[in-house]
Amino acid sequence: MSLTVNGPAEAAAGADIKLTIDPGTSPVGSPVSLDNVDIDSTYTFGLSGAKTGTQDFAKSTHFDKLPTGGIDSDPFEVTLTVPADATAGQALELTWNKLVNVTKIGGSPLATVPCTPGADNGVVYSFTVKAGDPNAPTLQVTPAEVEPGKDITLAGTNWPASGTAKAELCAADGTGCAEAGFSAQSPAIDASGKLSGTATVAADKADGDYQVKVTAGETSKTAALKVKKGGGSTPPPGGEEPMDPKQVHVAYNCVTTPPLQPPSASELDVTVTVPKTAAKGDKVEVKADFKEGRVGTFPADVPAPGTQVQMKAALQVGVSDGKGYTSAIGLEGPTFDVTIQPGADMKTDALKAQWAVPGGGMFSFTPGNLTLSTMLGGNEAAKTECSVTGAVEVTAQMKATGEAPPPTGGGTQGGTAGNTSGNTGGSNGSTGTTGTSGGDLAKTGTGGSTVNAFALVAGTAVLAALGVLLVIPYRRRTRARG
Repeated sequence: MSLTVNGPAEAAAGADIKLTIDPGTSPVGSPVSLDNVDIDSTYTFGLSGAKTGTQDFAKSTHFDKLPTGGIDSDPFEVTLTVPADATAGQALELTWNKLVNVTKIGGSPLATVPCTPGADNGVVYSFTVKAGDPNAPTLQVTPAEVEPGKDITLAGTNWPASGTAKAELCAADGTGCAEAGFSAQSPAIDASGKLSGTATVAADKADGDYQVKVTAGETSKTAALKVKKGGGSTPPPGGEEPMDPKQVHVAYNCVTTPPLQPPSASELDVTVTVPKTAAKGDKVEVKADFKEGRVGTFPADVPAPGTQVQMKAALQVGVSDGKGYTSAIGLEGPTFDVTIQPGADMKTDALKAQWAVPGGGMFSFTPGNLTLSTMLGGNEAAKTECSVTGAVEVTAQMKATGEAPPPTGGGTQGGTAGNTSGNTGGSNGSTGTTGTSGGDLAKTGTGGSTVNAFALVAGTAVLAALGVLLVIPYRRRTRARG
């Protein structure tokens, strides 16, 4: 089959673009004609150039009567969210890697057929990445897979201050958007433009791939969502056991205060660990480990090399029972020393907190916003706040006994953060995270994990202590460097 992909010639980092995929005619087909057939296809593409990784697109096709022989599939439209940390000025290339077709008759699976392209397969589509707008709205939907009738959590930044928001559920190609896709919803935007709230997927919603669209006035943003019976953050009641902790991939948009550099994007891999079982009222430890303990890497042109500073990381972890209870736990790590050196890693031990189990049920835990602080002489000199920009998978679950907690509107639970003192040293890091890697950072290749906006914080904090960066305006410093 000759697959082609068409789309725009350029797009901004973080933007949503429409692509048209034409699968062409399949080289093999059914030897006999079949009635009432559904084929669920998943196309996997490799990303290279401005960003490395993989991208899946799903397409479901129904045949009242499946013909014999090869099938000439119709072109279909998909939405690609350009990675927020894709390198501006470079081409982002898509190479078709794999196709998996699941054939069903009358709704019952018949066969799963994986297909791979031939050896001469190459890039099928590429476009130039432009610098993204740091003030563009972001939308995070968690979990990324949910059961009909269950809740998703909405979060984002840079929305119209105090605006009125609504959520709609759309088809995977972005069409057919309707508020009726949710049986209940409570999106809200505060005075700083921060979006929060929940939405309950309609109980009669069919399994499949969808887009969640949030709109506030003229501003809108979409995020992918998979609806699947038996999937999502809460397994069915009864004898189901909680999932094992797994490493998940989190994309961030980071802003540093004081504003010593423009906002930027980053990605990290995080594993949250909790006890698998507990009872209402128990106080349990919630722990988060970053891949290899790395929360940042100094750039090659870092200022003030050889200087030692102190750093600290804090992470919000979202909690949901899938039945209306949502909350967030604030985890903190120890203060650690870092010696500023070009290319040196910034590492932290595990972030921890004590959490009081609010009731019985199956609770799911999802990594959220990250805060990174730089200190000099015990005083905070700079802070980088990283907001989640895309869908994040559930990383851990806990099954608790007791009366179910009442539904809530979210918020941060007042817990006790762990590891808030002590000195681990710049070379220490967490070890042995579980699960499958969500991928390293494109800017550093296979062992990288860079928080771009945080990369110069340590150096700028040192210079701030010398009375340079906080006294001389940023534009004058820029001209001086030029």
